Amino acid sequence: MQPFFNFTDVPAAQVTPGDYSLDVSAVNHGLLPGELGDFGAILNNGRGFKVRKVSFKAVSSHTWDGQHMPGELQIESVMYGDEFPGHFSAPAAGALAANQSASSPAAPAATAGGHRRLSDVLPVDNMHRVILSIPLKLGAESPLLRQLGLPFEAYKTAIKQGSTYTVENTIRLQEGIQQALDGPFVFYSGGMTKPGCPDWGVRWMVYQTPLDISLSQLNYLSLKISGVDSSRLGVVQNPMEHKYRQSMPKFAVDAHATCNPSKPWDYADASCWAQFFPQCDSATRQSLINIMTSDVVKVGKDSFLAATSWKPVSRLQVTNTGHSLEIANHQIGYVTLIGPDGFPEYYSVISIVLHMPSEHFIDGRQFAAELQVVHSRQKYVAAIEGALEDAFPLVTAFLFDIGAEDNLLLKQFHLPDKMTSPLTYQETSRPVDLMRSLGPALDGDYYRYDGSLTTPGCNQGTKWFVFSHIFSMSRNQWNTFKAMHPNPFNNRPSQPTHGRVIAKNSFEDSEPLKSDFYLGRHFGRDRLHPDVAWILVPIISALLLLAVVGCATFVREGVYAKLDQAGGLTGTEMAIGKGTTYNQF
Repeated sequence: MQPFFNFTDVPAAQVTPGDYSLDVSAVNHGLLPGELGDFGAILNNGRGFKVRKVSFKAVSSHTWDGQHMPGELQIESVMYGDEFPGHFSAPAAGALAANQSASSPAAPAATAGGHRRLSDVLPVDNMHRVILSIPLKLGAESPLLRQLGLPFEAYKTAIKQGSTYTVENTIRLQEGIQQALDGPFVFYSGGMTKPGCPDWGVRWMVYQTPLDISLSQLNYLSLKISGVDSSRLGVVQNPMEHKYRQSMPKFAVDAHATCNPSKPWDYADASCWAQFFPQCDSATRQSLINIMTSDVVKVGKDSFLAATSWKPVSRLQVTNTGHSLEIANHQIGYVTLIGPDGFPEYYSVISIVLHMPSEHFIDGRQFAAELQVVHSRQKYVAAIEGALEDAFPLVTAFLFDIGAEDNLLLKQFHLPDKMTSPLTYQETSRPVDLMRSLGPALDGDYYRYDGSLTTPGCNQGTKWFVFSHIFSMSRNQWNTFKAMHPNPFNNRPSQPTHGRVIAKNSFEDSEPLKSDFYLGRHFGRDRLHPDVAWILVPIISALLLLAVVGCATFVREGVYAKLDQAGGLTGTEMAIGKGTTYNQF
């Protein structure tokens, strides 16, 4: 799988001369106090890593074909949330630095061992790092280094004295390194190239195409420890099967490179799900995904708020499932969509699941939390077992970012006040009102795509609705949650889209069937509307009936009937009366 780069230009940067390298970090503009700036993000095998630091050093630590380069650029990214204070326990001491690497023709190598400064006993940290290594060769002046003040005389003294300085101009990292990113690279898992022993190790992406740096810029990297002294010159061979060219293995950012068949599934080794649930790896409509707004193919005007019927419910149980915090309840309400036959389909809420950080990305950006409201389609209206289908669920996803105050809805999950032990629950203190809490998102924009469940066995056929409105939550709520579910034990990595259709503000359902008579949930018909010519049929029939009745009623009197009705008189007899004509029969 190829990495996805989402670097951003920053308006200013802070440059700190370290013992081993010149370290650059983005200046905090408009963020919370203590929040670190960043240069964007990298998606590696579906996991998000924030680019926190860019370092320049003289004499490369890695080699190609056994050759060291005059300099090396290292772009360090850490898994989203790792740098938040309060997330990890105190570092443990007593571990030695280790750097596993390789050296072979046309392949990079990381030097290891042999220098007194790098062989001390060092603390272990729990950061999850991915570092890009780009070689630097002597040539033209580097525009990226020039943006950082090299070789301006004003910063030369600050670098020599080890003083931090700030540059107030736009730093365009993507533009500065794009030439190297377009070239070949090798991936391997190793350790740091300077003091530090991360427990998770370091995932290295070592690029082959060098960038130019002028001699005057290189001379400005006069740090406390020289480039030669800060590079490990003894090379430890790394077997070829531990290096991957132009791609990253499926386990690249997992906790382990091999799967344990007896171990229950978890998020730390998501690539191992496939050994028991093959669909998690082989299916092409898996969730979750990185939603690229440029890939939206349809924009509609469907209002999700109008389709939602959620109600407040009291005394809900917030359960720590061991993988997330979850509320399971079938009384919260439903969402109405139109099914393939044109009749309404009702999706009842069955659970509310909280993940930190978010499982979905939007344009490569990950968020602090994601609240998923899971629905199942109703077979029929009845509060009995089997009334809901297991297949074809519907999930609405709401995103959160770190802000100054607690989120009131997340406080119903007892965040940040209490921690819930695994496989236990706590009741909510107030009614949970999703309509009121999530109303700003329900009445706004959303993205719609077809995907799957995000836990084994990854069953497909799920309708996903990801809302673009971003809610706010506090750092304390994050810290309490991550104390129960530390990185990376709470979210599945994002999955390839495989050309799936992503729509915006569109249910992607069927047109509603309009009938004059609805005789059931999936049966209806219209009133019959005959042709105009049929109107003549009853008119003609009535006239014919009148003619028949008339003919049957008015019958010509026969001779014999006349004699019988006249009492035996004939026309020759005379009746009593005046005149002969009037009284003659």
